[in-house]
Amino acid sequence: MRRVSAVLALLASLILGSVASVQAAGPDHSKLEAFTVDFAAGQSCAFATRWDFPAGGNELTFPVRENGDQLVRQISSAPLTVTNLESGESITLRGGGRIDQLFHADGSLDLFARGTLYIALFPEDEGGPGMYQYRGHYEVDIAADFTFTNVRFKGHVTDICAALT
Repeated sequence: MRRVSAVLALLASLILGSVASVQAAGPDHSKLEAFTVDFAAGQSCAFATRWDFPAGGNELTFPVRENGDQLVRQISSAPLTVTNLESGESITLRGGGRIDQLFHADGSLDLFARGTLYIALFPEDEGGPGMYQYRGHYEVDIAADFTFTNVRFKGHVTDICAALT
């Protein structure tokens, strides 16, 4: 009986130790790379636009939780340069902030942004088309079909299309 208890105690300590180490495991870190996104005329603004993000900032991908949720956090202070591809005019918008994306097993997503968030809305999107810089606190629930619900925002909004006309 004593041997079984010792084996069970050892097994329990190994299991609890591995659970604790998994729970204590930090997120995977990666650097945010530079990237460019082009938008056709009429897609978000009446004219074609380009977003240029420089490299900079960090992305933290946390382990998947027991319920299937996974948190991905992006932290950056990189600016965004938006160019009107028809006129050549561009503006550089100061960035900075944190975006938490909580992915759910059902394909939905909760997004929480503090600081700066850029959004391009297409003609089929509610309130679209348009291109905006949000500065403040932005929260939205996004269904698996990309329907935005429960949008909450407190702060300042800049209409990027208007700024480039």
